[in-house]
Amino acid sequence: MVGAGAIGTQYLVEELPLRRKSKEPTRLHTCAWSVKETQSAVEVQRVVAPLDTTALEFAFATLTNRAKRHQDDEQDFNGILCWSELKPNRQFPYAACVANVKGNMLKVQFRSNTGTPTILQAKLLFDQAMAGI
Repeated sequence: MVGAGAIGTQYLVEELPLRRKSKEPTRLHTCAWSVKETQSAVEVQRVVAPLDTTALEFAFATLTNRAKRHQDDEQDFNGILCWSELKPNRQFPYAACVANVKGNMLKVQFRSNTGTPTILQAKLLFDQAMAGI
């Protein structure tokens, strides 16, 4: 989907802001890679289980609110929330999906500078990432 020749692979772990009554930080794992010839990129974010109900809700809100500023379309696939977004300057439009997968909060985002990613493309990538959990 994003093509062969991945470059610029990056992995990082960051801490989400502490929730009230929480003593432990919530860690967000991010893996991102880009493909030069298609000018596209994929980013996978995961908040790892075990998460209680409050932590799952917090992770879901954080992962959906981090991106949905200029949302163009949204679809729900049985609990997998997907949306597309065009930036105001139309550079790197993207589509993303987020859901609870076996107690992990998972988000997959597909960006492209040469085309407009669709929700179905993001959902296919999400399904592939979900299969690995």
